[in-house]
Amino acid sequence: MTLTTKLGTARRVPRSRIWIEGSRLADCGFTVGASWYLLHADKSLRLVLGTSDGIRTRRVAGKHGTHPIIDITGDVVRDTFGHVDHVTVSFYRGSIVVTA
Repeated sequence: MTLTTKLGTARRVPRSRIWIEGSRLADCGFTVGASWYLLHADKSLRLVLGTSDGIRTRRVAGKHGTHPIIDITGDVVRDTFGHVDHVTVSFYRGSIVVTA
């Protein structure tokens, strides 16, 4: 499953936020409280469930019983996607890929 979404604004910096929420996350295993880590390559980000040595682990936000939320902000978004306004988010079991 894929969707196209507009990059948001974080701390008044345009195109520096990716916000993903809802049942699409839960359907691919990203439930509230689950651990995940971020890998980035040229013009793409991959969110992977679990942990990896030496890579910062994050948690899926939200209150139990509500929709899960992933909010990625800052330089990693701007540096990866530059001046792109929209990104494509592809959902897989255990991972999510965001591409320009």
